[in-house]
Amino acid sequence: MEKNFERFAKLAKIYFEKEEIADFEKDFLKILEFVRKLEELNLKDVKPLSHPLDLENVEREDKAKEFGDEKLKEKLKESFCEKKGDFLKVKKIL
Repeated sequence: MEKNFERFAKLAKIYFEKEEIADFEKDFLKILEFVRKLEELNLKDVKPLSHPLDLENVEREDKAKEFGDEKLKEKLKESFCEKKGDFLKVKKIL
């Protein structure tokens, strides 16, 4: 098995000192044993997931709102470089 492990390590571009190989080989065998156990699971009726939590993005509708303070509204409009009617143009964020 040591030769196989050395070959695997070389393919994965993982370099070990000679003294480390025996310990890592044992750990690697444990990982392979765990993967074999996972392969035995019956997942026939399990739907694939893209994320473990079933969440959806909640987005608000993009609506224009009335601005209460007229003086502040005018100051804001004056400070913006780009305007379109009563709307202020900002940089794209997506």
